[in-house]
Amino acid sequence: MKKNSMEIICIWDKCNNKCLMCTNPEGAWQAWDGSYDYSYEALVERIEKDKEKFEQEESLYLTGGEPTIHPRFIDLLKYLKQSFPKQRIKILSNGRRFYYGSFTRKVLATANNLEVDVSLYGASPETHDRITRSKGSFSQTKAGFENLLRQKRKGQQIGLRFVITALSKNDLLKVLELAKNNFKKLDRIILVFMEIEAMAEKNFEKLKLTYSSLRKTMSAVSPYIGEFKELRLYHFPLCTITPKLWPITWKTLPANEVTFIKSCQKCPVKDLCVGIHKGYLDHIGGDEFKPPKNISFIKRKNNKFNPIAYVQDQK
Repeated sequence: MKKNSMEIICIWDKCNNKCLMCTNPEGAWQAWDGSYDYSYEALVERIEKDKEKFEQEESLYLTGGEPTIHPRFIDLLKYLKQSFPKQRIKILSNGRRFYYGSFTRKVLATANNLEVDVSLYGASPETHDRITRSKGSFSQTKAGFENLLRQKRKGQQIGLRFVITALSKNDLLKVLELAKNNFKKLDRIILVFMEIEAMAEKNFEKLKLTYSSLRKTMSAVSPYIGEFKELRLYHFPLCTITPKLWPITWKTLPANEVTFIKSCQKCPVKDLCVGIHKGYLDHIGGDEFKPPKNISFIKRKNNKFNPIAYVQDQK
């Protein structure tokens, strides 16, 4: 089994939110075998065909659309638990169905090694619902968090994902405060810089955000590192954030979606960096990316996705 490896499985191509920065296209889309069929039977058949490959992964990550609104979601979880007993089962959700306590209990009863990451896009209905374009989604998602954290079992993990765009940036620190004060059993928080593709590309003018304009806000994230069990950053080139945040920065984008521009070739930490998303270069450009200076020491660790353990600046 490959350490820290994961297979993403889209199990439903529909959603009960309409998020402005969604990386999925509008309408139906093809599964990995070219099919548009997301019935339970079709999913099981697809997974069985690739079962040997999935067995090599450390975890299976269920996405959508919104996976929890699949009409046979619970059945699918039971099948995966039985067929892949050694893999962790992860779910990326908007959290709205966990508003219902009975549904939450059924999901958490399927597997003790379950992980659920729930997306929250603001600290209030005004921000969150504006982004999801679904009135009442903030209240349901917040209640979903509370149900998950109250009912989670030993071995299960609950995470919060916050996607940063121009519309949500001012709520970043507010969301960290909300989580700190209200979601004390949370296992991780993941801050994600948006990917400019699909719906995010279509709504780009509303969402447009540069790394440079976010730098001050990101510097204020540092004091929160010790406030949570785990805090992660996704999709951040190292030169766009303070070195204090490098140890919580993850390389999460596929190699075919990122690139390194000319100025990156002289960067002393290029091999530790996620790179620059191609969509960002296409729509914003690369002038702001400069090799970092004044780094005297970096302690590395054996994790290709989270390779930095410690950074020391020159005094």
